[in-house]
Amino acid sequence: ELANSPQEASAAAEKMGFPVVIKLNSTTITHKTDVGGVVLNLHTSYAVEKAYNDMKESVSRLASPEGFEGVTVQPMISLKGYEIILGSSLDPQLGPVLLFGTGGALVEVFQDSAVALPPLNPNLARKMLQETKLYKALLGVRGMGSVDMDQLIQIMVRFSVLILDLPEIAECDINPLIASEDSIMSLDARVLLHDPSVDAVDLPQPSIRPYPHQYVCSYDLDDGSKAKLRPILPEDEGLMRHFYARASWPDGCDPASMPNEEEHPTCTLDRQHLIRTCFVDFDRSIVLVAEVDKAIMGAGRISREEMSDDFTFSLQVLPECRKKGLGSKILKRLIELSRMEGAACIKADVFCENKRALRFLEGHGFRLGVPTHSGRLVPAKYQLTDSSHHRSRSRTGSKALAGDRKPTLMMS
Repeated sequence: ELANSPQEASAAAEKMGFPVVIKLNSTTITHKTDVGGVVLNLHTSYAVEKAYNDMKESVSRLASPEGFEGVTVQPMISLKGYEIILGSSLDPQLGPVLLFGTGGALVEVFQDSAVALPPLNPNLARKMLQETKLYKALLGVRGMGSVDMDQLIQIMVRFSVLILDLPEIAECDINPLIASEDSIMSLDARVLLHDPSVDAVDLPQPSIRPYPHQYVCSYDLDDGSKAKLRPILPEDEGLMRHFYARASWPDGCDPASMPNEEEHPTCTLDRQHLIRTCFVDFDRSIVLVAEVDKAIMGAGRISREEMSDDFTFSLQVLPECRKKGLGSKILKRLIELSRMEGAACIKADVFCENKRALRFLEGHGFRLGVPTHSGRLVPAKYQLTDSSHHRSRSRTGSKALAGDRKPTLMMS
């Protein structure tokens, strides 16, 4: 609770119950402990009032009178655990950068930290943890039990989402975040906002495009079952391995077989292929997966060509879903997303013997060209209309949507 006088501070302490801690409230002083801005274990109203006056004098002497803007009164938390810092700051070139490491008053002394770019997923958060010396201690040492690592990782992931959802935040740090085997609790936090005069479209943008939750949708298939179409997640690696194991290639491709090894899905279970498929730079390509009964039954990709507004695409559906309309749903969604991403056209090369795929594409408005590559491949092209509008929208990326943001939803 904020207090602007010794009497207000003591009244707040009596209201919440002793013992309490009082901390400096200041918009100009970052490190409160350097100027005597934190007083712990206050058990009486007199002690609170005295601490208030002593703090005001200390701040005026070590910093400036203007730096003292009252105090905050908080319950005293006696929690044994590790002090962690979790923060974000702006890099002139990279935008928001996340920091995790050993926290507390000596954070600059220990300099045990790791940095990463948002957004985080559980795998990236765990990797960030493992880059610090603190990580081994969090697993339990010298009679202390392990911290709940899953909970800590979720806190890190949600913190990265917060930073992306609120680009108005210039700097933010939670220090200390106390982690023990019983709980994880924040004892202090600092948030610095951009000047209100800065337009939303001029706020710094992240280097890595956030997960496009707005592209998640559901469809009813022809047999009455439901399919969830969503951009792929890094956590889908296991599901994609199972998907490729069930797919037949190349006859199972529906409808377009991409000859470029870097683009088309194959039946190989090579780990590097799975990583390239599941870890996607959404500014360059979008992989849609169709989830039916918690299994991936189809996948499609659109990829932006370099120095061009043309997109290439590929699509694959498991045999048991081909007569349920799933391939058509995915293709129509890929066309829709291509238009939203600013594509002038989408295209693919189809093996000439794949007559079913060629008929499928013609039925969805694609124009087939003259066979190339010794007559083995037929180019298929879908020209998108009103592309100039979408192109200007996509070039500005998330800045164009800054005034119409929606909170990011956490995916389970």
